[in-house]
Amino acid sequence: MDYFRNSELLELYGSTEQGWATLLRPSEQMTKLGSVGREFTGTGRIRLLDENGGEVPDGEIGELYTEKWGEAVHAVIVLRDGEAASADELAQWCTGKLAGYKRPKSFSFVAGADMPRTATGKILHRVLKSRLSGS
Repeated sequence: MDYFRNSELLELYGSTEQGWATLLRPSEQMTKLGSVGREFTGTGRIRLLDENGGEVPDGEIGELYTEKWGEAVHAVIVLRDGEAASADELAQWCTGKLAGYKRPKSFSFVAGADMPRTATGKILHRVLKSRLSGS
């Protein structure tokens, strides 16, 4: 900061999936050390969550949570031949292993042959999403 006295630093924090989530303004650089700033315009409410998806108290360490307007996690399941599972069983299994915001809210079961893939075997997520949403 001493070396670049005539400059101001805008510190943005975000992700590839969402874009910018928080902004630390130049006036806060020295008074909010260790902070990632405040909610960036249009991101919605920012929360810090513990490993179980609960909000942590002020001053405590947590994971920054901001996961896209109106979207929820949906799992598409391809069962191995001879295997069986229900959405309720999978939801219960996820409860002890994934944070609340990461747990699927719904499940679909598809045959392996119905999973859209590229020639190299990668899943075509846009095609899959389009099929499941009916659009």
